[in-house]
Amino acid sequence: MDRSPSARAVLGMRPSERPLVSLLINNYNYGRFLPEAIDSALQQTYGGTETIVVDDGSTDDSRDVLARYRGRIGVVLKENGGQASTVNVGFERCKGDVVIILDADDRLTPDIAAAVAEVFLAHPEVARVQYRVAVTDAVGRPTGERIPADYVTMPNGDLRQGLIRFNNVTWWPPTSGHAYSANALRRILPMPESPFHVAVDYYLVRASALLGPIVSLDRVGAYYRRHGRNEDSRDRLDLAQVRTQIELTREAHLHLKRFADSIGLRSFATEAAEVADLRFVAMRMMSCKLDPSRHPVPEDTLAGLARRGIRVARTQTHLPHRVRLLAAIWFLAILLAPKAQARTLAEKYSYPRTRPWLDRFLRRT
Repeated sequence: MDRSPSARAVLGMRPSERPLVSLLINNYNYGRFLPEAIDSALQQTYGGTETIVVDDGSTDDSRDVLARYRGRIGVVLKENGGQASTVNVGFERCKGDVVIILDADDRLTPDIAAAVAEVFLAHPEVARVQYRVAVTDAVGRPTGERIPADYVTMPNGDLRQGLIRFNNVTWWPPTSGHAYSANALRRILPMPESPFHVAVDYYLVRASALLGPIVSLDRVGAYYRRHGRNEDSRDRLDLAQVRTQIELTREAHLHLKRFADSIGLRSFATEAAEVADLRFVAMRMMSCKLDPSRHPVPEDTLAGLARRGIRVARTQTHLPHRVRLLAAIWFLAILLAPKAQARTLAEKYSYPRTRPWLDRFLRRT
């Protein structure tokens, strides 16, 4: 893989040519949603697209669905290996200058390929374009929620120092909310498969931000479907899942550190705990407070995490002042609260749809 340092030379596309946009759909047992994802790709208003679906060993009717689109899409059939493996294999088939990775239970807005193509044509040095996603229920009805929330300002430009310092420069959109420069992906892929059986966006959005500037479109470009089988469908706190996310964050950071070193970015922190990552500290606080016997970071203490969380909240200058203040209050409150109330606080932090009144308040900032 090419690791040369010049972002413009490596990431730049051929000037003045309309970029081809590859719409790469990853699917595993989402046959009931897959037609909507494929149709949203095929119905793009931008003419320069290709649609490729990678089926990761589905055992439902997904392959029957794919057969109905024969001749209209590219199809890759493989044994089950996880989401990272589908991206690695699928990217090998992509011919585009730009790649949108679409989860098979999501769908795109009709004009998003045109919007991102315009950005890449005007700014060929960009590594990734991101946009908000609108949340829907299982049958596709909008819930009114957006990721990132409307009160969060999405960042633009060179995010390397912000990423090195904060990890979460802001709340990133999920997988379907990003369009990548194919040349950036050539430097990143193949990505490690074992730690990213799911949640490939955790690695890809950060690795791409280390390669070149990011452009954020303050608009909805995709619909994220919340249903019974995806990780974000619950309203009740699952501490086993919180522990899994803590371990994923720690392991993913090690892989990102190796990638950063490989491109000559030596200032990347060695351990995830060294970074002012508000979400990571909050997850550790929840786990340590609510299930200390199984907390995966033995050196953590509640008082230490509360102090760390308050300090980290104050440093998040990319977030509105009220968000920072509420985050600091949250760490103090969860430290002092009885476990039942602490669990409620943890759920309010983790699931924005459980706190609509608070989000309405934050949108007024």
